[in-house]
Amino acid sequence: MFTGIVQGTAKVVSIDEKPNFRTHVVELPEHMLDGLETGASVAHNGCCLTVTEIDGARISFDLMKETLRITNLGAVRQGTWSTLSARQSSAMKLAAI
Repeated sequence: MFTGIVQGTAKVVSIDEKPNFRTHVVELPEHMLDGLETGASVAHNGCCLTVTEIDGARISFDLMKETLRITNLGAVRQGTWSTLSARQSSAMKLAAI
């Protein structure tokens, strides 16, 4: 579950075009790295994506052509900034009750 609250911004450090998808690599702020693992859900410009790789502060997402077509992520270019939100943890959900 996402709260809709932007937790940070990240610079898009690379974009790799492939035949059927595109990989975005963003550099996360330090406060968003704690506990992040491959397979985690992160909202990138409001679109829920799966983390496919983590390399230090850089995380990767694979975006299918349909995602690129129907979201603003198709217009994202290397060097631009995007908003990010990590999924709300169970502990955060309980604290909110």
